[in-house]
Amino acid sequence: MDDGGIEINKCNAQIVRLAWDNIAFVRKFKESICFFAKDNSRIVLAVTTEYEQEIMKYFDDNGIDIIRV
Repeated sequence: MDDGGIEINKCNAQIVRLAWDNIAFVRKFKESICFFAKDNSRIVLAVTTEYEQEIMKYFDDNGIDIIRV
């Protein structure tokens, strides 16, 4: 995660990136946190909940509002 968005590098082979303005919503599941794209690409970036604290800290540090249900 950086100012431009979130990026996942799978085994140094494939890099997938979503810009913050292209994220429709983020949803936490039992074993993953998923970032869903707004556009028609239907990209969903899934991150294990192992990174939950890091993700939430990034949101808090950068003033990214989240809805917790």
